[in-house]
Amino acid sequence: MIREFFKERIDRETVDLKWVPCMITMCNLSCGIFALLAIIKKEFQLAPFFVLLAGLFDVLDGRVARSLDVVSDLGKELDSLSDIISFGIAPTILVWNVALLDLGGLGLLLVLLFPIAGALRLARYNISDFEGAYVGVPITVAGSILAFISFFALKYLIPIEIWIVLIILLSYLMISKVKIPKL
Repeated sequence: MIREFFKERIDRETVDLKWVPCMITMCNLSCGIFALLAIIKKEFQLAPFFVLLAGLFDVLDGRVARSLDVVSDLGKELDSLSDIISFGIAPTILVWNVALLDLGGLGLLLVLLFPIAGALRLARYNISDFEGAYVGVPITVAGSILAFISFFALKYLIPIEIWIVLIILLSYLMISKVKIPKL
């Protein structure tokens, strides 16, 4: 359907369609940057929205790439670089500001643990062949969970122990060998 839409409107000889999903990936990255800027401005209720919106773009870029038959190594790497910002760094910095600031060194360790686990997960995904199921929880899922819960933490007190367990558990699940079927 997407392919037919572009075929009717664009002469494939003059336009390289591989850039269409890359531009969608840039929207993912932009949302991650906007989430970080919202955190800097202390607009903590806005940052989770940008992380979740990045998730929508992350789903779309792959689907568009497959529909247009323009899946590429460049797109895969660009997607991973965007994901580490939008789903690794932004949600962790948000949670740090919302819940972990008073933990000192432990809070900083947790802030490092999550994106490091996410980067390992992304790197492993990029060098492996996809066989119908993800190995480990995707960083997009883990980061979106952190962002979603942090939104509610602004209104409802979530005990620090829950945050610690959640970050450690999600970090472990990203690098685990658990198989997650692709939806």
